[in-house]
Amino acid sequence: MSHEEKSADGNVPDKWLDTLDKPPVSAWLNNENYPMGTDHSKEDVLTFLKQKKDTTLRQFVTDNEGDEDNLPQSFAHWWLYTRDGRRTNVRNGRAPDGARPVYPTLEKWLIIVQRTLRDRDRVRLRDRVTHGDIFGTFTAWLDLLFVDMSVYDNENRRDGVPRRVQSGVVWESKRKVGTHQVGTRKESMEFIVGEGLEIMLERGWTVGYDWWKKECKHYLVFP
Repeated sequence: MSHEEKSADGNVPDKWLDTLDKPPVSAWLNNENYPMGTDHSKEDVLTFLKQKKDTTLRQFVTDNEGDEDNLPQSFAHWWLYTRDGRRTNVRNGRAPDGARPVYPTLEKWLIIVQRTLRDRDRVRLRDRVTHGDIFGTFTAWLDLLFVDMSVYDNENRRDGVPRRVQSGVVWESKRKVGTHQVGTRKESMEFIVGEGLEIMLERGWTVGYDWWKKECKHYLVFP
């Protein structure tokens, strides 16, 4: 995806607390239908915002100190995931102001992809990988699966060809997976595509969701 396609409306605010008495957050909190209290999840708030067609769901922001490859997120998603991060910090005895939004699917793949690139390149990588690295790896895996399905008519595991195992993948043909079921190539392909879509959904980035869905359309052609 080009930088133009990843364009955002601005950066996230410097301080989450400063948003509480300013629009649009002040308008949310003053609405009698706002799902107030810790017994309401961020999904409840997102449903509330979707029902009122809140424009912040289409206002995309980027991290102030993030890598240029990092994906935008909707302001509403940033605000809610940061709120939950602050709550987690308080429960764990940490300062709430140090919280950042944690998107579970994205965080999982940052770890997996870092290990994948390390094992493949046999080099010491920087401390973190980028969001772009995740989708670059996803695309490479989908290409490998596509070629393998085009050439071979069996489900034997072949080195380098990723296969789904639980909520991740294995790409070494001889790696033991115990009693866990190894997904078929088609299941593995659909899983990788779906994880990319889930990353976009977690961030509320509809442009990225549509882009990834279009990018993957030509992979999903096998019966």
